[in-house]
Amino acid sequence: MMVPAAKGAGRRARTGWPKPTRNAEREHRITVEIIVDAHGPEGQALGWYYYLEEKVHFPFSAKADKDTKETIAGRHCWVAQGYGL
Repeated sequence: MMVPAAKGAGRRARTGWPKPTRNAEREHRITVEIIVDAHGPEGQALGWYYYLEEKVHFPFSAKADKDTKETIAGRHCWVAQGYGL
């Protein structure tokens, strides 16, 4: 059972992440490298998939802050109670 997000709450609103500033170089890279031949949302998704497959290497190191550790602990609690998350 998933708990719905508050109405109108986007990911940034829930996490408190600041909205990234517009970056012309990043926008150009997205247009030219990632979604250059995309026809519709499915093509854009595939463009992102192949771009990330090439650029992101797993496993990678990451640091977890206090909130992340609490989130992981909370998820394990829900799963232990029988909820499939």
